[in-house]
Amino acid sequence: VTPVLPIIRDHTARNFKQETLAGNQIEYYNHMSARLLRDLLGYDIWNSYYKFSIEREPVDKTISYFSMLKNSPHHNKCYRDLTFEKYLNLGKLPVDTELYTDKFGQIIVDKLLRYENLKEEIQLVGDQCGFDMRLVSRAKSGFREDFEPTRAQKEQIYLAFAESNKITGYRLSLIHI
Repeated sequence: VTPVLPIIRDHTARNFKQETLAGNQIEYYNHMSARLLRDLLGYDIWNSYYKFSIEREPVDKTISYFSMLKNSPHHNKCYRDLTFEKYLNLGKLPVDTELYTDKFGQIIVDKLLRYENLKEEIQLVGDQCGFDMRLVSRAKSGFREDFEPTRAQKEQIYLAFAESNKITGYRLSLIHI
């Protein structure tokens, strides 16, 4: 369990540092890519684990990321006056399929959970693995702006997420427009 910043009450980081046979120290951190974890752990251990990642619907993910940049006190203050339109035009949307794919774009985790179904899906993963994985807190909530992007903005987002959507199955036609 990796450290979380800012510090969250009742979260205890543990087992996130490991000494290698060569005497080096590896420190695991949140949002590490599956590819890097696989390389650090080695294929034998990697293949023996049940691995999952969480993905979010592209428009929802983009609004959330934009809101975090703009409103979180732990991010760059230069984003405070950023509009959603300007943010989209920067072209730095939170497409991060590399977190759960290999260098060829192939998924390397066993299960990809959908954020919008996370409460239920994380419990199923816990049941499958034999331990309790209920969500009990929403540590990073409170920054989200409430607005509805235009159809053109949604299309721009889905275009940016095109490769990701091939893996996740998200389609613009399935969301409320």
